[in-house]
Amino acid sequence: MLYMIWAWAAALLAEPFTSNLFIPKGQVFLLGEYHEGTGYGVSIDNVGRWPVLAQISERTTGSVLTTARIDRDAHLELNIPADAVVSLENLGKRRAHLTVVLEDGFVQGMRYIDRE
Repeated sequence: MLYMIWAWAAALLAEPFTSNLFIPKGQVFLLGEYHEGTGYGVSIDNVGRWPVLAQISERTTGSVLTTARIDRDAHLELNIPADAVVSLENLGKRRAHLTVVLEDGFVQGMRYIDRE
């Protein structure tokens, strides 16, 4: 019985998680800052008016692995390494609006910071 509950919970955690993400003007959204699991997939649709800069960096060294601009009505799919953090920077004059799908479920460490 306990095994069945564990298997059910594991299956739920592996389901994609979809969220509307609003990034205020002058802000950066960090994803995966405290993630200790395996790598994961992220699908991002820019459904707002303003472009967003997506940057994948190594968590330990801060080295930039990939940078991509997500313009209005654009779609981006990313594979995030286990030891990486994703920053989504609002480049616009008002809040940015994204639809984000975490393909493998929950990822630890999500917060907003001021743009540097």
